Amino acid sequence: MRVLLQYFSISIQQIQIQAINKSQLELMRRNGGNPHRLGEQSQPLSFVNLRARWENAKDDDAIYRAQQRTEERINKVADEMGLASGYKYTNYASQFQDPFAGYGQANKERLRSMADKHDPSGVFRELSPGGFKVTKGAPQIL
Repeated sequence: MRVLLQYFSISIQQIQIQAINKSQLELMRRNGGNPHRLGEQSQPLSFVNLRARWENAKDDDAIYRAQQRTEERINKVADEMGLASGYKYTNYASQFQDPFAGYGQANKERLRSMADKHDPSGVFRELSPGGFKVTKGAPQIL
């Protein structure tokens, strides 16, 4: 914890929480679900978004490592409590995460086969740099 706290002096840290309640999950199920498998959940979900802002690029690795360790701790506690879903909201995912892993293997394979069918040469994936690609894992592992 002491190591994590030193980063507060070089960055602004935020934690955002977004809740998905039971009625939203029920509407997802009723309307056919989605590739994220969120409608399969029986309990409400909370997405935790760890955000940081800092001035110096030289601090990038230190901040990313601190965020990764924090998320690993949060996930460990959620696992121990039986509350982890494995889902990562793509817009909140960081470069050390693979948001498609939380879709479930069958859905991830379905999305991958659709990408291969409609873009067999990977032209659009290559012309769209950055971001997450269903055909690759996390873009950068720290």
